[in-house]
Amino acid sequence: MSAYIGYSVENNADLALLEPADPYESELQIMAETLGYFRLSARREFDMVPTYIHHHLFRALIQNLRSKMSQAILGSPGQMEQKAAWYLAEDPNEAKKRAALEGEQAVLTKAVKLLHDFAGF
Repeated sequence: MSAYIGYSVENNADLALLEPADPYESELQIMAETLGYFRLSARREFDMVPTYIHHHLFRALIQNLRSKMSQAILGSPGQMEQKAAWYLAEDPNEAKKRAALEGEQAVLTKAVKLLHDFAGF
């Protein structure tokens, strides 16, 4: 029938174009956008509740875990300084190696300076 009056209708979307425009189209569009906004906002609020709970639970867990770990590693408050010094102490063999390397570095730096002075740099 539509081909008879000069319209070529290929699918339902083309058929909808033949309908007259709805006089409340702009109002319906605004209502749809507003409804979508509030649905999205409500969903976001619902998603924030577990996030808020996790945040506070993890914060409490981290504070508790930190104190328990420091107590396990460093011991009682009277032993903390001694244990911290023991953990931070340098291995004697490594200290000897470091001192030897620093000595070699000083000799090489002096040699480079002498070569530059000799070459006139």
